[in-house]
Amino acid sequence: MGSEVTYAPGHFLFHESTPRTWLGILLAGDVEIIRGAQARTVTLATLVPGALFSEGVLLDESPHATSGVTRKGATVWQIPRPSLEKVRT
Repeated sequence: MGSEVTYAPGHFLFHESTPRTWLGILLAGDVEIIRGAQARTVTLATLVPGALFSEGVLLDESPHATSGVTRKGATVWQIPRPSLEKVRT
């Protein structure tokens, strides 16, 4: 259940206000959780390997309240929403 996905430096993993489609576990690299538009962003957290994120997908269908970007590159284990819903039932 799930798969390993690698993101290049500077890549956004998800954007604020977009649907949550997967749960992630950071395997390597970094992910900054940011909020705001372009030049007015605020970094809320910097995730390190072992961090669980996008966990809101477990709760409901609300969109992301933040964005996630990797500055140095990241490898993430992603579990898609349909797999999570299958386990839930």
